[in-house]
Amino acid sequence: MLATNVPLLAACLPVITIRGLKETHTLDGVVPITGDGAFNATGTWTKSSGQLVVGIDQDTVAGQNYSFSFIVNNTHQQQPEQPLAIKACIDGQPCSDSGFQTLPGDASNGVRAKPMVVRDIFLYTREVNQSNPTPCSQNDITILVSTSVPLQLSCGHLNVTLSGFVNTQTDDTDHMAITDCSGLSNPLFSSVGVWKKSQGTLKVALLHDTIQEQQYCLRFTVKNPSTGNTVSTITADIATILPATTTPLANSVLTETSASHSRTLIDTSPIWHDFLCPARRTASDIYKIGNIVTSSFTIKTVSQSNPFPCHHNLLAFALSPDVKLLAGTTLTISGLKASKNSSLNSVPTLSRDDPMMALSGFSASVFGSTGAFTQADGKLIVTVAAGAAMLPCNTYNFGITIINPTDNTAESIATCAEKYDGLNGRLAYGAATVTVQATDICIAQETLMNDVSTILPLPNTQIGDASPMQILRAGWVSKDIGQSTPYPYTRNTITITLRNIVPFVPSCPNPVKIEISGLDDISLSGTDVPSWATSDHGVFPKTGSVMLLPLQSICVTSDEDVTDHLHFKDLSGPVTLGTAGNGFWDSKIDSDATTPRTLTVFPALETRPGNNVVTIKTFTSSMTGSSMTGGIFMLVQCFSCLSFSLSPVLSCLSSFLLMVILFLSHTQVL
Repeated sequence: MLATNVPLLAACLPVITIRGLKETHTLDGVVPITGDGAFNATGTWTKSSGQLVVGIDQDTVAGQNYSFSFIVNNTHQQQPEQPLAIKACIDGQPCSDSGFQTLPGDASNGVRAKPMVVRDIFLYTREVNQSNPTPCSQNDITILVSTSVPLQLSCGHLNVTLSGFVNTQTDDTDHMAITDCSGLSNPLFSSVGVWKKSQGTLKVALLHDTIQEQQYCLRFTVKNPSTGNTVSTITADIATILPATTTPLANSVLTETSASHSRTLIDTSPIWHDFLCPARRTASDIYKIGNIVTSSFTIKTVSQSNPFPCHHNLLAFALSPDVKLLAGTTLTISGLKASKNSSLNSVPTLSRDDPMMALSGFSASVFGSTGAFTQADGKLIVTVAAGAAMLPCNTYNFGITIINPTDNTAESIATCAEKYDGLNGRLAYGAATVTVQATDICIAQETLMNDVSTILPLPNTQIGDASPMQILRAGWVSKDIGQSTPYPYTRNTITITLRNIVPFVPSCPNPVKIEISGLDDISLSGTDVPSWATSDHGVFPKTGSVMLLPLQSICVTSDEDVTDHLHFKDLSGPVTLGTAGNGFWDSKIDSDATTPRTLTVFPALETRPGNNVVTIKTFTSSMTGSSMTGGIFMLVQCFSCLSFSLSPVLSCLSSFLLMVILFLSHTQVL
């Protein structure tokens, strides 16, 4: 506002010169003038000296206040009040340097209204927090800022640079995804930013002018380092790229660091009580950005439900993390294979690859109730499902059902007899070494503890058999043979009693094959052999299927005894192949008589482990003084080979029985 002590006459072409309006971004030239009608509509502006020259169109009145205004662009940095001077001259010429009077600034609002005062630009709000302090995890970084003054794009392209995110595992990119979380209809931040891994910096452009002290929010995601015990210092700088007409072209930092103001962001991350076990909840500043939680499993056990070969087996896992594992965390359980006693080699299960293997157990839903299983390397991968989490110091129980491996190693009869007779060498495979690892949160591979204390409610098991993939070897607790009569040319009942250690199942991918041989008449030799093939002197039955009959003796003690023969069939393969209650008899009548005749049976139903299997064969003896010699040989392909000789006695020790009736005939004068 101006007032003169004398009138200024328009005819004298008076001009008013104001100096000291320095440090603006307004270039030299003509600027519009608004205000009282006494002044010209435009003025002449000189940037370097901060000078405005404006003419008068109408006579003024002495002592009357006049006002006019014009617009300049303030400097981009804070500056104090500038000394201003004013002078009026005539004849339309700029005033000389002498005779200027001081022009006091408007003090009605402190320094804020004084001309050329530019407030210091600082971060009025400056906060940062993270979503996940665990190693190697995806971590959402949220920034909340506001500025002390409005920032305008008229100063140039504005951007915010965030620094201090060192040692992350996020690679350089010019297209880092940015989320504007301000909740405003017009986002302030660009949707992409420039990320530099080695420098730990992110630069994001501002899309429009800011409002003084308005809080703005941006969020981006990095992958945490594997370790870290030093809290990071995170800073934010708001800068402008000056217009191209400015010399030199450079980035100019707007935000100020001083004793009163800081560019360092305050880490408002929570103490992470819900991320840690109670014993680990300590200082309030622990696990800020850069301080990574070390993590492991405090409980890690594995057990099995069934040690029998070729049986369905529930492998049960119990895991308790000491940090919170968020949705998307992947757990890899390895080593689900059996260990051979004789070598370092391992044997896979009979379960095939299954990318959607069903999970069971109380905590199965935490992992979406499925996992990915691979047979060759015995690996199960489960992922914490969306909306779920593994809470610290909570135990999670889940499991999978696999088919146990079998022992089909080729061994000689002598070796089998030496190693695997009876209960000696009771294990086909020793327990597996199972590990768990959470790769995406850098929980190192840890070995699960095997269950060595549970006693399984199954026959012939003992402490230790609940250890994963510990498989019992097939064998016989008892094995006996007997006959009902020693007289020639009479019906003779041959009883074979076998008590098996493990059950036999019909569905084994490597089928169980049971062969009983050596039921031969050594009185036949040489020229006697052809007579076996005649209709009058033949062997009954000839080669082919034979019926297995229910037990008919004093050994019948329960309903199970009379149905035992239905546990076997005459052909290998699926349950539907072959006839239950039949066996396959090879009379060997087309070969040398010294070739053992053989009865072969395959499981049609699952046998009962630990029970006796009594096989009864009825013969008609061939001649006076003949004797049955040779051993009884059994080959169990699915489990192991077993070799043994049997004593000629009848056994009635079990309720698991099988009877086979064979008719042999040979004419001979007694």
